[in-house]
Amino acid sequence: MLNSDYVEFISYLLRLTNNNNNDLIGLIIQTILEDIDDGNTCSNINSIAAKLNVSATKILTILQKSNLLEYTKNISTTKFNKLFIALDLDDSCLIYVNRYLSFELIIAKTIKGLINNKLHAINYNRAIHDKLIQLNKQGNPNNEQLEAIKNSINNKFSIITGGPGTGKTSTVMIVLWALYQVYQCKLNVKICAPTGKASKKVQESMQNNKLKDELNNEFLHELINDNANFKTIHRLLGAQFNTNLYQYNSSNRLELDVLIIDESSMLGVALFSRLLNSLDLNKIRHLILLGDKNQLSSVEEGSVFSSLVDALSINVKDLFDNIGNQTINYLHISNRNSSSIGKLANHVLNDNANGVIRSFNQDAQDIKLIECNLNNILEYATIKIKQYYNELDKLISTKQLNIQAALKCYNEHVLLCSNNITQFGTINLNKLLDQTTQLMLQSNSTWYYGKPIIITENNQALDLQNGDIGICFEDHGSIQIYFENGVKLLPVNLPKYNVAYAITIHKSQGSEYEHVSIILPSISTIISRELIYTAITRAKQKVTIFSDYSTLQNAIHNKTNRQSGIKQLLELVE
Repeated sequence: MLNSDYVEFISYLLRLTNNNNNDLIGLIIQTILEDIDDGNTCSNINSIAAKLNVSATKILTILQKSNLLEYTKNISTTKFNKLFIALDLDDSCLIYVNRYLSFELIIAKTIKGLINNKLHAINYNRAIHDKLIQLNKQGNPNNEQLEAIKNSINNKFSIITGGPGTGKTSTVMIVLWALYQVYQCKLNVKICAPTGKASKKVQESMQNNKLKDELNNEFLHELINDNANFKTIHRLLGAQFNTNLYQYNSSNRLELDVLIIDESSMLGVALFSRLLNSLDLNKIRHLILLGDKNQLSSVEEGSVFSSLVDALSINVKDLFDNIGNQTINYLHISNRNSSSIGKLANHVLNDNANGVIRSFNQDAQDIKLIECNLNNILEYATIKIKQYYNELDKLISTKQLNIQAALKCYNEHVLLCSNNITQFGTINLNKLLDQTTQLMLQSNSTWYYGKPIIITENNQALDLQNGDIGICFEDHGSIQIYFENGVKLLPVNLPKYNVAYAITIHKSQGSEYEHVSIILPSISTIISRELIYTAITRAKQKVTIFSDYSTLQNAIHNKTNRQSGIKQLLELVE
């Protein structure tokens, strides 16, 4: 069902066409917009034809006569004159809204340019080699990671993809150490992620990694300990408050030596193309994407990371002469794979519903399946909230309560929902749990100590990012909401937020919790394999799933496939 804005937009377009086939044109446009609403960046003409029971030729003819569509095989430009673009690929035809074709062309041209722009002789000296071999014998890096390190050093563009526990952070730390040895100078390095939580997590992971001391490099220590080197992509680009403008763009480029993007599965086409367009490609030496291709794609349109991994893995030898397969680096060996959670995640990925069911029987201590009804969820969540407050009270009694300690308590357990708006969505559950907690604490105030919230929009002026968690405390008689970065605000000054006893699985990306409870009701139509995998891999110790076997089986079989033209464009661009 299209929302009112879409309906109004379609009506506006139809008024412009003055065409006898307006009813069919309206259905075609509606189908294209629905595909975008589902996260696709384009529509296959044959899919549109099948949905509408009309030939592909008739659809193209009608759209061209309507003056809404430009038909082309030429992609030398990223500027198009018509609203819709039909891209002829000989064996198929993709229909784009023009802005999405422009986004994907920028991505394809930039990535192919980086891959084809070979580095000059790398000073990969004996000392670097010996150190890597020494570390490899100690087990970190393992052979997979060692190969990824060498490939990342030798190429301007590389991707490192792997699931939880495969050592992506350790790998990139050694890459950075090696690059400092290679170039023998201080490098301008930025490490960014799509969300504030993810950028903080990668910095914390590096700071807590034992390799930091083993590598013993002054520049690396300085890099890791400087908060300015870890940013969201929006902040890196200099997003201007309350506008769509950015400080860095194609007219004012970022001058970086090395750019590393963590949690790249969360990248949408618009943001990634904007980032690539802002880079000075003559100065950047290495662009490295880190991520898990099996996780959920961006909330925004596109599946940039998985599209790039699939395209470059399968067709790299055809696409780029003499490149080989070193652009993509897979990390499979995980220190969590042997755990019950790791096994469960692998069963989900491998579409093994029977294996998932066996996990609940074999690993009942760590993995539980509970019938999905409101009473069960509220009863279970209330027990966890009481445990949360018991821990807060212990901290208060020992005068050790601060925002970091409170967030550690919060991260012990979280409810993960597939959506916001249903009976089992975050809005309803948070409302009920908020009321339950007020009664438990005998508080008449909307704002009580320990209440967790999640920010739902970026706010550069307040230095808060979408996904940041805040905890309510009383400060000298005044209620304040504290955040990990040191910001504290009166409730009246908060940007948009939700209560955070329950958050969506999308919002949990880039975070880790000791125990996650995943709510997967049978009435939901949006549960997919990627959604379940992402939720499960947020947990470090325990997983509880509120669902039933039938719902789980259907969801595991439901693999999300977003339509993208990145693979085809990589083959076509110069």
